Amino acid sequence: MTSNWNPDIRWLEGHGEEVLASASWDRTIRLWDVITGEKLQKIEEHDSEVTALVFSRDGQLLASASGDRTVRLWDYRTKPAGEILKLEGHDKEITAIAFSPDGQLLASVPWDAVQPWNTTTGERMQKLEGGGKEVGPLAFSPNGKVLAAAPWDAVQLWDIATGREMHKLQHRWPVRAIAFSPDGRTLATGVNDDIIRLWDVTTGEEGRKLKGHQLAVRAVAFSPNGQLLASASEDETIRLWNVTTGESTPSFKGHREGLTAVTFSPNGRVLVSWLWDQEIRLWKATTGEEIQKIEGYGGITAVATVVFSSDGQVLIATCDDKAIMLWKATIDEEM
Repeated sequence: MTSNWNPDIRWLEGHGEEVLASASWDRTIRLWDVITGEKLQKIEEHDSEVTALVFSRDGQLLASASGDRTVRLWDYRTKPAGEILKLEGHDKEITAIAFSPDGQLLASVPWDAVQPWNTTTGERMQKLEGGGKEVGPLAFSPNGKVLAAAPWDAVQLWDIATGREMHKLQHRWPVRAIAFSPDGRTLATGVNDDIIRLWDVTTGEEGRKLKGHQLAVRAVAFSPNGQLLASASEDETIRLWNVTTGESTPSFKGHREGLTAVTFSPNGRVLVSWLWDQEIRLWKATTGEEIQKIEGYGGITAVATVVFSSDGQVLIATCDDKAIMLWKATIDEEM
């Protein structure tokens, strides 16, 4: 396998056709052309910092959340961007938002609860209470029928249609990461111990425990085909687990500090991991071979988020020094 990751493809600054959206504490949203690096437009409608930003899966809608306690839905393809809905009524600052897979629902998190909305009508649905505890990770099941939310040391599974809590998956430690399997039958959780737990979404029963890490598990991610689960830990390692057998490959080593997150490329062949200390590494998912290490460009101080473009050809990193970095990937089909 060969690869060509060019760190000089594009440097996008601001606050810091395929469109990239970014948001900042300066109350703005910026839209960029991923290919050219051109800034397409700037949206300045929120009255406080923008705390979360997400596209619907079909790319038709852009949602933004703010410290002004509103969520706004945008038609970002028009100039200027058109505000479709303004979702008001939150009693606290919104810390996270997520679209259902079909884009018909949006879930917002006003700190200690989850508020679902109908994205067509703007109707506020039944509020899902987190028991007075801060809600952390949030995820819809692939079919959009179940919403998983993690208030501190538990994960609540909600039936979206009825607003009923299906199951409460109790943990002894704070939950740091959750992920649904592609078929929606299994939920993986990573917590502040060294164990990954697999749960049956239908019954709420705890299934296999994946043991191998030495410190807290900070991220979990299923491969696109659901056969593998990747985990990242504060023990500075990544592990790949066979979901059926529970066996893991030898740990991927190389990072100098506890890992922040991990994700698969859309084709499942590449795994990317990163730290807050500006280090990004790419690995061959089948063997753990390190493909590339990216670090220290232009005085970047912290990597906040890393994602692949939908076609897997571009790797995008957002940084705490108000910059966005893009790398173009050319990876051979033979892995």
